[in-house]
Amino acid sequence: MVHNVFVLSRLSKRITCNRFSNSIVSIATGIALLFFWLPDWNCEASLPQKPDKIVVATDDNYPPFIFRDEEGKLNGILIDEWNLWSKKTGIKVEWIATDWNKAQSLMLEGKADVLETVFFTEERAKKLTFSKPYVQIRVPVYFHRSLSGISDFKTLRGFAIGAKAGDASIEVLRKNGINTIVEYPSYEAIINDASAGNLKVFTIDEPPALYLLYKKNLDREFRQSLNLYTGAFHRAVLKGRED
Repeated sequence: MVHNVFVLSRLSKRITCNRFSNSIVSIATGIALLFFWLPDWNCEASLPQKPDKIVVATDDNYPPFIFRDEEGKLNGILIDEWNLWSKKTGIKVEWIATDWNKAQSLMLEGKADVLETVFFTEERAKKLTFSKPYVQIRVPVYFHRSLSGISDFKTLRGFAIGAKAGDASIEVLRKNGINTIVEYPSYEAIINDASAGNLKVFTIDEPPALYLLYKKNLDREFRQSLNLYTGAFHRAVLKGRED
């Protein structure tokens, strides 16, 4: 199984999102490259036994990589990428796309073969085997324009900080003495609460943050100064399930 995951990782391209307009160009370029940069491999020869399908668990609210449209259908870069992989290998891909915390739990319960869009952490590595990273992701702190002086972990103390439940950012915040964390089921839930005026500070991975802030016309209301860290997307399988 890990062979499949590592091969799929080769299909991904780095997408930089320092500006929303650059994000769109990079994403479009990445999608185009995916359709032309498929590796040559013989699935029958490289796999001990070719499965009929694999089950992929992931967050269903991480635009533009994966999200649901108005009809609830899954869309995004990763859907296109896995569809290409499925076409190449003949192996059906079944999705378990849900809240991120639940997706991780289902993976650990053995109900999925692959966990998508996962950052490496030492804690996760106790139970999961990771592919090579395939996209670098900045994880900034966003704050309302009425605030000032937020520039490091010290200046974050005392603020209620919105974060997605199960996110690696929570571990980073706690390691740096930040415990005033308000957990939300999704990034969109964070943005909705910020839009309603109930949340002034939050951390969201940069690609979905830019997407959602522009979608909600909040791009001029919230700023970023502190980057918590730069992580990377991996695909992961349960330890002992690397075949």
